[in-house]
Amino acid sequence: MCAAISVIEDEGFDDVPITERYALRYLNERPVKELLYDGHDEFLQFFVKHNLPQDDLYDILRAFNTADDLALLRRLVFLSKSDGNSFAEVKWRQFCENLLFDAVKDENEALLEMLLDVGVDANARGHSRQFHDSTATFKAFNALQIAILGGNKNVIDILNSCCARIFTGSPVVDSDFLSGAFTRNTIDFAKPQLASEATWHSKPGGKGLDILVHAVEQSYDNIVDILFEAGFNPYSRADRGDFATGWVPRDSAFMVSLRTSKTRYLGKFLTFPYHALDRKRRQERLRQLTAGYVTARCTENVALGKAILDAGWRPDHVKLAMGYDYVQEYLHNALEQAVERGYCEEVRCLLQMGANPNLLSYTYVSGSIIRPLHSAIEEGNVAIVRQLVEARADVNVLSSRSNLTPLQKAVYGSSLEIVSILVEAGANVNSTTRKWSRSAVEIAADKGNLEMVTYLLESGANVQGRHNHNYRRTLYWAQNHGHNSVVDLLQDWKRSRHGEQDCDAIGNIMSSTTEEELDLLSRVYD
Repeated sequence: MCAAISVIEDEGFDDVPITERYALRYLNERPVKELLYDGHDEFLQFFVKHNLPQDDLYDILRAFNTADDLALLRRLVFLSKSDGNSFAEVKWRQFCENLLFDAVKDENEALLEMLLDVGVDANARGHSRQFHDSTATFKAFNALQIAILGGNKNVIDILNSCCARIFTGSPVVDSDFLSGAFTRNTIDFAKPQLASEATWHSKPGGKGLDILVHAVEQSYDNIVDILFEAGFNPYSRADRGDFATGWVPRDSAFMVSLRTSKTRYLGKFLTFPYHALDRKRRQERLRQLTAGYVTARCTENVALGKAILDAGWRPDHVKLAMGYDYVQEYLHNALEQAVERGYCEEVRCLLQMGANPNLLSYTYVSGSIIRPLHSAIEEGNVAIVRQLVEARADVNVLSSRSNLTPLQKAVYGSSLEIVSILVEAGANVNSTTRKWSRSAVEIAADKGNLEMVTYLLESGANVQGRHNHNYRRTLYWAQNHGHNSVVDLLQDWKRSRHGEQDCDAIGNIMSSTTEEELDLLSRVYD
């Protein structure tokens, strides 16, 4: 021990203030027993401030267990806990934390108790020299994990008395620890700590929830079982920060199991004793069971659907707990996602379950509402459009994002089949909107779609009257883009239906049409 604290006067010694340099020389000349029991704390403080702990000290100090050895080491450790931030003082604090890991690994209870007694953090993470003779994975474990892997109950009890925690916060490291405990048959030592951790972290955000989710993702059956038995809530989400910091809440273990179709875990999680949960967590469970039931119905998983019903899920229970018809809202949100992904069979199942294609979402994306029918038209999915129309989707409702009717959107997409479905379902072929003054037939003429123009005229597009704005603008857009076939079609249509006097010369229309007339409706409404 005397060699361990000897002052090394290297090149940096000249930079030490004269008063402190004298104290260090004085300290180096004192007998060991005097250093053990006499008041030289000021000199020892200077020693800690200006001398780095050497690597060979670990091997020396790890064997300490006598009263004299620990007495001086206790004073050095205590002084290293000061708020000083010199390079040497920081290294001494790291040295003490690493020494604690060595004491756990060596099962040196006397050294461990001394280090904890003077304030070395039981949950401190080891530094670069934590375990110089161990594998990289072993270096990542914390003190309590190492004690459990070693199976030493006395060391575990000592750490627990100082509030040591069983998890590091890294799901990968903590999963490796639990796997190692199973391999070494020391998992029973971990069970009391796991139960305590489950109670401590019963709210979202617990480290154990991260591990449970990770174990589900990786199909670590033993780890899922032990964490579930310890009481970790499979319906709690492991929050990893907030949106402001760039982190988002992770899915719960139940939702991960549902998404990955791991029915073994779902069946286990459905048995979780939810009666002990508070109101907020019971609501979260009902939300996730709703997702599970909808998924079971959409995938025709009869067994899962029955298991969820047996677990006590009922639509009326959800509505009562949420204060609004959450089931209908969830069905609608699921319908939107199924439409966007083009899952025809899932759309069919959701509509059969009662999803309302006209329900407004409670959540908004960039301040806009994209209705399922509009999404299906954008994707050009004829089958889903037909399903939604048959389910009484509103064929004249505006999209808040584009401010277009479904018919206008379908004409822009040049889908005559979708246009015919909408018209047959009662879509207004003459509808215009605030932002876009063009009717469906104007859009078709502007695109030069002769077949579409013909269909819309036959379906009731209003072009009657020499000064009809719809007629004039339709001709203007067609002529302006060189769609002569559309111009001829419209003029012939007018003559055959309403007579020559109802038509105007194309030259007159092109010369007399003003920008104000082209944008008449938007100007009037805006």
